[in-house]
Formats: sequence, C-alpha cells, structure tokens
Amino acid sequence: MKVAPGVGNIEVRDILEPSPGPDHVKLKVHAAGLCGTDLHIYHDEFKSWPPVVLGHEVAGEVVEVGPGVSDNLLGMRVTTETYFHTCKVCRYCRDGHTNLCLERRSIGSAVDGGFTEYLVVPAHNLHQLSEQISYREGALTEPLACVVHGVLLVAPTV
Repeated sequence: MKVAPGVGNIEVRDILEPSPGPDHVKLKVHAAGLCGTDLHIYHDEFKSWPPVVLGHEVAGEVVEVGPGVSDNLLGMRVTTETYFHTCKVCRYCRDGHTNLCLERRSIGSAVDGGFTEYLVVPAHNLHQLSEQISYREGALTEPLACVVHGVLLVAPTV
C-alpha cells in the first residue's frame, strides 16, 4: 500500500494492509482532505505519534468488518469521526463530548489516517453517506461539522 507519513519527513512508502480488530471496520479510502492540522503535524506544531499516516478527513467504502460488527455494513459508503480511542469514563466522554477527552487519540495523528488505500476505524464512528453525496464531498463532512459547531456557538449573540 502507498502512504504518506508525517512530522517534517513526508515520504511515500509501502506498508502492510491493515485488518480490522474487534468492533472495527476496514475502509477503502476513496477521498481524503488535506487539512491545516496535517500541515501543523508536518511542522511539528501539533502533537502526533510518528511514524503515522496523516489524514483525518476521509470518506470511503466498508470492505471488511472485524469481530462484533454486522456484515450489513459491507459495501456501505461512509465517512468517519476523527477520534480512534477515548477513555469512555471521564466527564467529557460521559457527557458525549469525546472530542475533549484528554485520552483521545485520533486518526492521522496518533494512529494511521486516511492518506492511504485502506484505513481501520471503530465501527461506531461511521456515518453513512447518501448516494447524492460524492466521496469527495463526504471527506469534507468533518470540516463542515466544525463550521456548523462554530456558528451554533455564536448564533445566540449574532
């Protein structure tokens, strides 16, 4: 597989194709967006765990499911949330604010991300894409969600 790993040392190299573990799926990546975060990782201005494959704005197709995941997901067109791991027990996780978990580890910075052919992510992070949304558009759902969240935060004051 071809990949592009990070921290000031971008290169294309072959890596092993990943396999999904329990409660995870493997995606065939059809589109991945380049984000400012990827540039910050490249310049060592954002915490990462190299060597790591960059890319957290992703859309693709479920091509394999791990143990505990329904075969009904196979072939589904999806995008994924960016986090790979959270503690599930802190106040933020219990309140549904997993993005604030201090133990959060995300694709593209802590674990391999979407600048590759195949990506493994937790099945519960998937969001199905309608047929009217292209993979390229689907890869932009994460930055769109950030914009919507920002608007909702300031909407009462506007």
